[in-house]
Amino acid sequence: MQAGVTMTDYPQLHPGPKTDTSLPVQIGTDIVAVLLSATLLVLPMENGNYWLFAFVALIPILLRMWTRTYLSIFFIGFATFYLYLFYTLQWIDVYGLHWRIFLVFMNSVSYGVAFVVGFWLMRRYRSHLFATLLPTILVLLDFKQTIGFLGLPWPILCHSQAGNLPLIQIASITGCWGVTWIVVNVNEALAHLIAGGFKARVLPIAIVPIALIGVSGLYGAVKLAGSLPEPTIEATIVQWDESTNVQWTSQFNRRSIDAYSELTIDEITIDPESPRTEAPSDMVRMVIWPETSVPDAARSLGTLNRIRMLANALNATFLVGCMTWSAGDGVPLDLSAGLPVPDNPGDYNSIVAFEPDGTVIPVYSKIHLVPLGEVIPLKDQVTKWFPEYPWGSGDVSPGSGFHVVQTQAGVVGAVVCYESFFPQPARNLVNNGAEILVLGSNTSWFGRTRASYQHARFDVYRAVENGVWFCRAATTGVSSVIDPQGRTLIETELFVADAVTVPVGLRAGKTIYTRWGDWLPALCGVYFILLLLGAFVVKRPHIEP
Repeated sequence: MQAGVTMTDYPQLHPGPKTDTSLPVQIGTDIVAVLLSATLLVLPMENGNYWLFAFVALIPILLRMWTRTYLSIFFIGFATFYLYLFYTLQWIDVYGLHWRIFLVFMNSVSYGVAFVVGFWLMRRYRSHLFATLLPTILVLLDFKQTIGFLGLPWPILCHSQAGNLPLIQIASITGCWGVTWIVVNVNEALAHLIAGGFKARVLPIAIVPIALIGVSGLYGAVKLAGSLPEPTIEATIVQWDESTNVQWTSQFNRRSIDAYSELTIDEITIDPESPRTEAPSDMVRMVIWPETSVPDAARSLGTLNRIRMLANALNATFLVGCMTWSAGDGVPLDLSAGLPVPDNPGDYNSIVAFEPDGTVIPVYSKIHLVPLGEVIPLKDQVTKWFPEYPWGSGDVSPGSGFHVVQTQAGVVGAVVCYESFFPQPARNLVNNGAEILVLGSNTSWFGRTRASYQHARFDVYRAVENGVWFCRAATTGVSSVIDPQGRTLIETELFVADAVTVPVGLRAGKTIYTRWGDWLPALCGVYFILLLLGAFVVKRPHIEP
């Protein structure tokens, strides 16, 4: 079976006899390639304006892998992604350095295996299949990062393009996976062209990346030139400058609600003594306080009533991050007999809506909990082995479903912190009727690292994928508002008490990705299985070294 440009077009790329190069020289060259590729992968994650580097980041290690053994290929891939992930995930040190080392090791093994499988298929087919092998495998690997309890899609390759607005518009069709596919396809094709000396016989390998970049760029330009629905909501995002990584005492709750209330009133009133009751231009008003901003907002009748009165005075829908006793289900609380407490109360990380008419609605409780953060597998053993573990006091319960709620501002869907890295929760909420998405996030435990900025930057995908405004409130920043085309309309600074107001609108319809979901990883899975099946029956032609 022959497909695409064959490996006979560049005989130096297939396994041949050992070269005369000494082992120390080979290892030294491998190290240089690993360091170069790791650095190029890190740059777009460190600064979103450096997205172009991702299109050449894999070339150094791919050129080294062509003639190497599978063991060497594994270690080159493993080492590159170990360095990349170890730097990118440095915020995990809040749990302890050993957890970062363990998590990075496990993920790097996956990347090492992925490159081995990719080169095994290339050598089996004696063909590059127009540079579609590695993109297919790495899309599946990135998709795997969103599955299961231990999924961690923070450093997936599409995030390198969060600042490349024309390209990422394709996510409204393919999800973020289409961006990963294009980035890896360009890397692989360029590596083949370089290795083949850009000779006429190898130039067809450029057909696929040129076509993809051209079509995606044209689609992105047209989409960015299009108009958005008229804003109907005056959204106020509020953040405090104090960490919530402290014991949630009654004193902390009082200071927290005082701070958030004062910041809100100062932001949306003309005169602090005379709050206006109607938003400008007949817009409705929505106020968003971050994840666990006032932890007892739904557990203390006094705190709850204080927020109810504030919502009434400002004629605003308040969305407040807090802990609740039962899973958010979009059903208003019956407060006629006081604050209801279930027979078997749990701990739920929730977003609760306070309407101007006094209605209180537990909108949503976080479903995808942070492993070893909000829920601890093998808790007895973990806390015994690591008595210094910072979050070992109790587990949080997962919510009951992707609930949305009708408010005076529209149908609201909420995600909580870490969940916004996963495409599925936001998509499920929009499919359930959400017309606007909000995020409550506790970023204070990131400290002053780049993690808070990365979190804000990566969330552009959720807005583009689903064609919705995405309003982000983070405890100590970065808070932001993202429009349906991925533009960040406003962004706050870290550890600055602040409130910002931005006009936003409701989605006009559903995107292809919202309707069809993760069809591209499914297609990649079918293609990969067919390649594997074919690889065991294909007859390999003899190639003279």
